[in-house]
Amino acid sequence: MGLAQQAREGGTAHMQKSSRSAQLTGLPGSAGSPASEARATPSLGAAWRMDAACRSLGDYLFFAPSDERQYERSRRERGAKEICATCRVLLPCRQYAIAGNETHGIWGGMSESERRRYRDSALR
Repeated sequence: MGLAQQAREGGTAHMQKSSRSAQLTGLPGSAGSPASEARATPSLGAAWRMDAACRSLGDYLFFAPSDERQYERSRRERGAKEICATCRVLLPCRQYAIAGNETHGIWGGMSESERRRYRDSALR
């Protein structure tokens, strides 16, 4: 079973790492998926957040723990992006992360480095 499937089914490994990962990344709360983190910033619009596929999944797939190895990161990001690929609010989520200069996590199917490259290319 893949990480995305475990998260969808409420896998215990996902739930156990959720609060630890939020503490390690310095993000507020233990349910740190992009949709739940975005709820903390109401001024940027809230309509899309209620329909996000990640809304109740927590943060394990979407935010990296500080001690994560590269192969673990790649696997985790693939799982998060699988969920994003099925999400009907992928584009508003991506726009939120880019507009807000979000520097952590998978948002709208894009990693931190992908968003950084996108912003850098848009500035040229």
